[in-house]
Parts: sequence; structure tokens; C-alpha cells
Amino acid sequence: MSYLVLHIDTEFIVGTVCADNGNSYPVTNGNEDLLWLYFFNNPHQNRISFGKENKAHYNNKDINYYGRFFELIENEQETFTIRSIQKKSIELLEYSDLLKTLKEKYESVTLENTHQIPTLITFSLSISELAKQKTVEYLKNQGFQIDSYTIPLSELVCYYPFNNKEFIPANGNVVLLLAATDPSLHLMKLVFSDNYFMIDGEEKIYKGKGIDPRKRALVKFVVNEINKSVGALSTQDEIEDECVRKEQKAEEWLRRIDVQQQNRPLSIHESLSIMPNTIKQVLVRKADIEKDTGHYIQELMDIFDAYKHENIKGNVAAIFLLGDCFQNSLVKERFEKMIHNENLFLYANKDIQQILSIYPKIDFKRYIDQEARIKALAEAEETKQAEQRALEDRKRKEEEAAAQKEAEIKKAEQNRKEAERLFERAIELEKEGKLEDARVNAENAFALEKTNRTYKQFVSDLIEKIEKLNAKNELYKSYLNKADTFFDNNEFGQALEEYEAAQSVFDNAEITKKIIETKRQIKDTEKKRLQQEEEAKRQEEENKTKYEKILAIANKLFDEEKWEEAQLQYEMASDIFPQEKEIKDTIKLCMDKIKAIETAFNDFLSDAIIAETKGKLSEALILLEKAQHFKPDNGEVKKRIKNIKFNLDFGGGGTTSQPKGKPNNDFLPKMPKNENNCDFLNIKSQEKTNTEDDFLGISKNKKEENTGKSKKVDFDNW
Repeated sequence: MSYLVLHIDTEFIVGTVCADNGNSYPVTNGNEDLLWLYFFNNPHQNRISFGKENKAHYNNKDINYYGRFFELIENEQETFTIRSIQKKSIELLEYSDLLKTLKEKYESVTLENTHQIPTLITFSLSISELAKQKTVEYLKNQGFQIDSYTIPLSELVCYYPFNNKEFIPANGNVVLLLAATDPSLHLMKLVFSDNYFMIDGEEKIYKGKGIDPRKRALVKFVVNEINKSVGALSTQDEIEDECVRKEQKAEEWLRRIDVQQQNRPLSIHESLSIMPNTIKQVLVRKADIEKDTGHYIQELMDIFDAYKHENIKGNVAAIFLLGDCFQNSLVKERFEKMIHNENLFLYANKDIQQILSIYPKIDFKRYIDQEARIKALAEAEETKQAEQRALEDRKRKEEEAAAQKEAEIKKAEQNRKEAERLFERAIELEKEGKLEDARVNAENAFALEKTNRTYKQFVSDLIEKIEKLNAKNELYKSYLNKADTFFDNNEFGQALEEYEAAQSVFDNAEITKKIIETKRQIKDTEKKRLQQEEEAKRQEEENKTKYEKILAIANKLFDEEKWEEAQLQYEMASDIFPQEKEIKDTIKLCMDKIKAIETAFNDFLSDAIIAETKGKLSEALILLEKAQHFKPDNGEVKKRIKNIKFNLDFGGGGTTSQPKGKPNNDFLPKMPKNENNCDFLNIKSQEKTNTEDDFLGISKNKKEENTGKSKKVDFDNW
């Protein structure tokens, strides 16, 4: 019959398929002979993997890495999450495909596709009875037919050389087994009887001493040096646990030490797993590690000698050393010096696969009654753990309740003291008139001590006072805003009334200051008004004097018929007293005179040009001289008169040598056009008649006395 044979240790599982033809086939995971019980839950891929490479992450306490598998499954509350579903820790075996690896190996060797795989199991002595029973029950539910799980690995180790005829003991012979398949060292005595090796007495366990002595020397040195700086590890057990975590790194560190030059220290930067961010530098010398290695080997030998002295009287038939710890050459040498080579058997962890191959060959059914005992022990252990958890839970709740009560009492006392302080402060603030701040402090005091009626009444009274105060504040602000508006508009009398109304509500420094300022503004405004009136009166007198002087000059110019200059002076006088209508009439009269002169000038000039064009030079000369009477300083007229006189003197009579109908325009002024856009050259000359008094026919009135009024001019004869 074919069997799947498993050794389940604290950190790994060793598997072998024993076919019914007598051959055995190891179960491997890639290049690894051991199926390491370190699991990684990858949240991005929704899958779980197992393997030795995950141990480094577990040792560093990274998130989603799981180790110490059997400690996890003992506690029902330990779970993991896959695809947002919560699972018990023991199901890591399924979701990591570790069980699938075992099944596929069995089916590939036996070519059987069965729902129940015949299975034989041996457990490490470091695994509790409860963890063993939980594992067995789970495997049964996963398609493994467990035919035996009570045979200890120690019996198989001793039976293996006996089966291969490498060791022939006699009944009653005693052998010793030192097992270090995990970090703990196990020592036990076995007695050979009827072809089987049976454990005799209790085993002895030494935590942390199952590590290779050289690795142990290195990791303990590093851990101790770091702990000297940080002091995070307080007990020896904590130090040993940390050494176990660092064991995986020890192999790389040792390789680096071995290539270092003699006496040159190796620099290692490392931290404790409970303080991963506190990295310390440790300098390690090869000589120190070798010295410590010798110490730990001697410690191992002392443990062996002490166990042998306490448990064995007489000779020992053989010594069995199981585990990688004993593969150290120095350890081998020490044991070989003590024991004859033929009585010393050393096996590494990888040799367990071959040792398991003899499991089907022994009468494992003789231990059937042990299964009931293991179940009972497991149930008792589970009950004990449940009771212990219940006890711890009850104690925890009692402690929490007591602590909470104590905290409540302490908090109540603190609240009372704080409430008193706040209330005292509220009273002080009320006296200072800071009612709102007083209310806040009083309410906080009442919130801390709800049963205090004094605090409650004080808060109620403050709220009433604050409401009244707010009403007065609103009235005060209303008066103040109106007053400020009047003040900004320079309506100081009305502003003063509103400020005084506000003062009747709240008499404070602010309103007093505003009233004083407003009264000052009223006084300044009255003073300024009087000054302005005096100034206006003075200015009026000055303007009157100035007006009379300018008017006198204007009248004189008017009498002298200097119309433009007179108009300018009259306009200056009008600027001073624009309300004088007679001045404006006189200005208009001047403007009419100027316009009449301009018209007469243009008419005579136009007629002169026409006469000159017709060759009537004498007539043209008379007309030009009349035009010159209006503008004596006109340069163009002067030139034309000169030219005509020249022609009359040298041209003979009243004619010129110039062709008829084509006047000499070289000296003609640029004449304005009339309303019909016609040049003055084409305007028919009109004859003017002279009067006795004015060349233009204007009769002037006799000059009247200067009474400050404008003179009247007669244009009837124009």
C-alpha cells in the first residue's frame, strides 16, 4: 500500500511518498526539500504563497506575512483575509497551495486519483497536543486519511540505522537522542525492546540552543550589542526569540566575515524586530565570533554531559544527533572524541525524508491507543486554554472596570477642580463687564459639574443680562450709526443730537470723545462761516472798487470810439458783476459797432476793387481811402492806395495800362465770402453818403456824465 508520510515541525513540513513497490519519493518545493511554513498574503494578487523566502519578511514583522504557524492555529481568534473574506489561520495550508503540492506529488507517484490519501504523520515534540489535534482534524477534512500520527520522529531516527543493519542493539540497550530540527534543543533517552525504540522518561528542552553554534555566536553578539544601545529586550527569552529571528541572516554575515582580512572588523547595520526603524551599527571581528562559538559548543557538551549523568547509569549503546545544528565540524569533532564512530549517528534536516521512508515498515498500529490519549490531552489542553482565556478575559474586564471606575473618580475630581477654577474666572469676568466671556466659562464649569445648581443659576442670570445688554447695544449702535452719517455729511448739529442720545444709553469714553469732536466741529464751522462772511464782504468792496475803475476806462474808450478795447474792458467789468444787465447791453453795442465797421470796411474795399477792375482808379482811390478810415493800419489797403496813386501819377488820367476787366490782384486782401458763397470782388458796390457828424453817418450823442452806467449810441443814421 502507498503512503504519504509527513514530518510536521514548527517551521516546516517534510514529505515523502512511499510507493507500494518499496521506493520512496521526496516531496519538494522547487529547489527546497522542506515545505517551509512561512506564508505571504499578497493583497494585490489575492493569493497566498509559502516558502523559506517569506521567513525574512516574517522576521521583520512586515504586514501580511505569517509565521509561528502552530501558535496561530491554537488561538481561534487568529485569522487572515483573502479576497475580503476572513479565514481561520489553519486554512493558510489550503490557500497557499501547500496541500495541493502534497496531493499532486502523491498522485504523480502512485497514479491514483483518490479523495482520501493514506497518510502517516510524525510531529515535532515542540508542537503542542492541541495544535497536533487541530492539524489532524483539518487534514482529515481536506482529503487525507490519517492512519497514524502518534509515532514520534525520535523512534524513526533510531530505527532507521537498525533497519539498514548499521546498528544492532540488544534488548534493554539505552540510546540518547539530541534533536535540533527547530531552534530548541531536545534531549531524550530511548530503550530498545522487541525491535523497537521506546522513549523512556521525560525529554529535556533548551530554548534557542538548537541553532548552529557559530550562527548562534554571531546573532547573539549582534543582538546583545544592539540591545545595549536601545535596551528594548528585558528578558533572556526575548533575547533568544530575537536570535531565532536573526538566524536566517547569519549565513550571509558569516560568509562576509570569512572573506574579511585578518583582524579587520565587519560592519553590520541592523535593528531589533520590535524597533525596525532604529538601525544600529555593530562591528564584528572573526576572532570574537570564533571564541564565542567555542563557548557555545562547550555549553552544548555540558548540557549533554549533565543530561547523561542525570538519566543514565551505565553505558550508552549509541548517540543520535538530528538537526543542522550538529553539522558544524567542531561539534562533530567534540562528539567523536567522546564516542566511538560506530556508535555515533548524525542526520541533517534534509535526511528526514529518507528516515520517513521506514514509517510504513514499523507496526504503527501499536500506538492506536495513544491517539485517544492525544485527543484527551488535546481536549484537556483546549479546555484549559478556554478556561485560561475566560479567566484572563474576566480578570481583564474586572481590571478594566476597576480602572474605569478609578479613572471616573479621578476624572470627576479633576472636573470639580476645573469647574471651580472656571466659575471663579467667570465671576471675575462678570465684574469686569465681560459678560460673554463670563458666560462661556460658567457654561464650561456647569458642563463639568452638571449637578451644581449655583453654576446653573449663574449661567441663567448671565444669559438674561446678556440679552438686555444686547438690546442696549443695538440701540446704542443705531444712534451711533445715524450720528456718524450726519457727521460724515458735515451735519454736525444733528450728529450732536444723535451722539447725546447714544450717550444716554452708554456713557463711555468713545461717545464722549465723539461729542467733544462734534462740538469742536460746530464751533469751527461757525467761526469759518463768520470768516467767510467777512471775507465775502471785503471781497465785494474790493470788486466794487475794481469794477468802478474798469468801467471808467471802458467808458473813456467807448467815447473815443475804441470799440474793441472798450468791449474788452466792459467784459472784465461784467466778469466782476455778471448780474449787471446794462453792461451786457453795452458789450453787445460794442460788438455791433465792430461788426458795422468790419462790414463798411469790406464794402468800401469791395467797391474799390470793382472800380479798379473797371479802370476807374480815381474812384477806387476814394473808396480805398474811405476803407482806410475804418482800418488805418491795414497794410493791404496802404499798398493798394500807393499802387493806384503811382498809376495815376504815371499812367495818365484815371486809366491804367492794365488790360480792361482784369484788375491787378497782387495786392488784394483775401476777402471773406458772403452767405451765398460769393467773393466780395463780385459784390455790387453801394454808395455811401457822408453826414456832418460821422464819416459813416453815425450821429453820436453828447457825452454824458460818468454815473457808472454804460453810454447809449444812436445807430439810426447808419
